[in-house]
Amino acid sequence: MTSPDQALAPLAARLGRCVQLSAEDRKAILELPHQERLIEPGHYILKEGDMAPGWHVQLAGVAHRHRISADGMRHIVGIHGHGDFLNLPMPPPTISEDFIQALTPVRVAAVPMDSIMALSHTRMTIFKAICGEIAADMSINRAWISNVGRRDARARIAYLLCELVTRSKPGGGVDGCSITLPMSQVEMADATGITTVHVNRTLRAMEEQDIIRRQRREIIVPDWRVLTQIAEFRSAPWARRLANDRPKDS
Repeated sequence: MTSPDQALAPLAARLGRCVQLSAEDRKAILELPHQERLIEPGHYILKEGDMAPGWHVQLAGVAHRHRISADGMRHIVGIHGHGDFLNLPMPPPTISEDFIQALTPVRVAAVPMDSIMALSHTRMTIFKAICGEIAADMSINRAWISNVGRRDARARIAYLLCELVTRSKPGGGVDGCSITLPMSQVEMADATGITTVHVNRTLRAMEEQDIIRRQRREIIVPDWRVLTQIAEFRSAPWARRLANDRPKDS
């Protein structure tokens, strides 16, 4: 276990965007016992069938969550960034149903489940913040289901780009914003349910229509409103995450 420090600051910041944390609340989060790991790109944070005895919180980097079908096909079902919960913070320990794999160097903290449960019971503000974060995750998961439903390839890719931009920008997307894609076109295909060839053609078409501009793996969004309209990207579940973190004394 690491000693109390600022390692869990991304978790405190995320929860502080859901509710107003007092200085004591923030201190209690930072002092949670935890074990930290660094995962290199391509390596797994959790695999299907792994027992997850602690609460896993992503502190830095980008990862994706996927499942493998009976025919060996990979289906990416979500993206994770700093501050995200990788499993639910509640007992009893459960077996992972997904693979969670690092796209970039990722730092993860495992917090003993009994520690976070005890903190939730004694500090209602923290409990409310965790519930709010779980609700936001559920909304984002439903959006992923919708995105791979009855939508065309352009809308699916636009949604994925909107989420990647929103995750990488503290204030959300704006005109002229840019990101370096953490995903290959193969991974984009697995996340959108289309072929790699179709991903390539769709990106080229979006570039020709000036919806995006590309410089190798850098994606530039000249008009954020246009991209969000194509994606039908709803900002509601991200609203609290994008707000300024302003912990105050109670």
